[in-house]
Amino acid sequence: MPIKNITPLGYVELASGAKAIYPMNDIFLNYTFEDATYWEALRLAVNLLIDAYKQQKPDTKVKLIEGNIKVRTQFRHLLDSDEKTTFRDQDIKVTEDEDASTYVGGVATI
Repeated sequence: MPIKNITPLGYVELASGAKAIYPMNDIFLNYTFEDATYWEALRLAVNLLIDAYKQQKPDTKVKLIEGNIKVRTQFRHLLDSDEKTTFRDQDIKVTEDEDASTYVGGVATI
């Protein structure tokens, strides 16, 4: 059940107007990693998590991200673009090289 009368932390100005930001929004991650300049920082953060997981579960098949990556976020959907649907499976999707390795992050999947 949604909570009513919540005060936003602030607003981000988009081309379509102001967007209210609430504590549980993922807009900062989406905004940051939409820019390829920050993809290596994302790789580092994900690899740190994977490495920590591998230390707890040495038999896991999860591997570090070492190849070339592409990142896709939901940020464009906040810009009131022609794309009217949002992702149903992730907030940020990292795809490595050509081998179909995909890493998905989101509140529901972490």
